[in-house]
Amino acid sequence: MKLMKIGVLMKRPTHLLVTLFVLAAHGMAADESTVVAEENVTLNEEVASLQRRNRSDLVPGHKDRLTMLEEQMNEVYTDTVRDTFGAKAASARPQIDSYGLYVGGDLLYWKAFEGGLDYVVDTNTTTSPFTGTSTTQRMDFNWRFGFKAELGYRTPHDGWDLMAHYTWFFDKAHDTSQAPAGGGETPLLPNFYTSAGVRSRADWRFHFHDGDLALQKSYFLSHAFSLTPIAALRTTWIDQKMEAFYFTPSAAQVNVTQQGKNEFWGIGPKMGVSSRWYVNGNWHFFGGCSGSLLYGEFDVSERTIVNGLPTINVVADLHRIVPTVQGFLGFGWEWSFCSKAYHIAADVSYEAQYWWRQNQQFSFSNTATPLMKRIAGDFGLHGLTFNASFDF
Repeated sequence: MKLMKIGVLMKRPTHLLVTLFVLAAHGMAADESTVVAEENVTLNEEVASLQRRNRSDLVPGHKDRLTMLEEQMNEVYTDTVRDTFGAKAASARPQIDSYGLYVGGDLLYWKAFEGGLDYVVDTNTTTSPFTGTSTTQRMDFNWRFGFKAELGYRTPHDGWDLMAHYTWFFDKAHDTSQAPAGGGETPLLPNFYTSAGVRSRADWRFHFHDGDLALQKSYFLSHAFSLTPIAALRTTWIDQKMEAFYFTPSAAQVNVTQQGKNEFWGIGPKMGVSSRWYVNGNWHFFGGCSGSLLYGEFDVSERTIVNGLPTINVVADLHRIVPTVQGFLGFGWEWSFCSKAYHIAADVSYEAQYWWRQNQQFSFSNTATPLMKRIAGDFGLHGLTFNASFDF
């Protein structure tokens, strides 16, 4: 009996201790839940406050800055057609808010030069073999005005420009000669009359028409240096006509007129590059060069008229590939105005172009063994070019 009472007494404290431990544990859990709940409430309040601030202030500002950053990245970053990427060169064409149209005009002050324009030899005697010193006489061209016209469209595709150019120029050469006392003049231009003359006169004139349709792109290689590669389809007409008069001694009453034409038309590719170095946003120096290969036809004919009566007419047409090069160097000024809605430019340059074997007229020796050969003289143009252009 005593043992049972002792067991009961021992159970009561144990039960009490267990009860107290459970109550303490529940109390601690309740405290932790309260703390977590309070922290969740505080965090939710901060998130709500941040969302309110984002909606009112941060979100619009971030969107604007992100849009601006994307635009700037598109300006300096490029994805290629081969799925590669890298830095993009900045465009060097006028940055204006316009229709992308471009017009321009050039005033030319040029002079032509050409091989094969020697037309007579002054000799000390009238019969061969000639003795002493003989002097050749040649025709020289004069400085004359011409013009160029330009029309273009600055396409939205990858900064490429589509341009059309047309050039017109006309020049002529003239000279007269008198044989020395006791001497004569021997024609160098084709002449099918054998007698030497005492006086002569020669005229040479030509018309130059040149046009191309070009695709080009201008971009900066550095802060102030830009490059413009050009690819074009070019066509050219060069029409030349010659007329020479040889007057024999008055007793013979023989006057010889020599007429000829050398007309060329060709078409072919043109490749070139130009560059600009900017002193500032308005002033710059520029230069460039290009080359063309034109396949075309020479329409060549010559005839001799003696005392007003035609004696012979020779036709000598041929087809050839004609190479030509041109270059220019100058300085200019440009300005954008009306909130960059328009752009104007003006420049002056020295320009030159060279054509190989353009003079396809022939010389003819009317001897016991007739001999004919092409003159094959080179042709060229050079001079000052004054340009003005307008983008709108």
